[in-house]
Amino acid sequence: MTDQEFFSPKEVAAMLGVHRRTLARLSVRGDGPKFIKVNDRVLKYPRKALIEWIESKRVGGIDTEPDGMAEEPCVKHSAMTQRELWATLTDDQRIKYLASGEIVLAQDEAREILRRVELARDTIVAFLNQMNATIETARREVEG
Repeated sequence: MTDQEFFSPKEVAAMLGVHRRTLARLSVRGDGPKFIKVNDRVLKYPRKALIEWIESKRVGGIDTEPDGMAEEPCVKHSAMTQRELWATLTDDQRIKYLASGEIVLAQDEAREILRRVELARDTIVAFLNQMNATIETARREVEG
């Protein structure tokens, strides 16, 4: 972050990697960083308020990787693990990542989701097989 004391909504949105309208919605709902209304058309975000808001969103220290960080390949950067990618990020990129609310699934969480999907698939297949057997039985009775 620069030594500047106040930032425009455009600058804050760019820092956080969100659209200006997203920042405006967050601010109006009270979920975004505090701002100063200079006049009816101009808002400014004080540096201190922005840092405090980012700190409130922090999952761990900027140097501390987020909980759930895994040695699994990244979705966007399959040549790197999530930990390797985290190590390459600058502080600004880490702030942007943490403020965005993105969730990194650990390997165990991903396996649990896959297990649930497979269980649902197996349940559907069993149901369809049962329905086919019932239809076949009914067809035989009618023909019989």
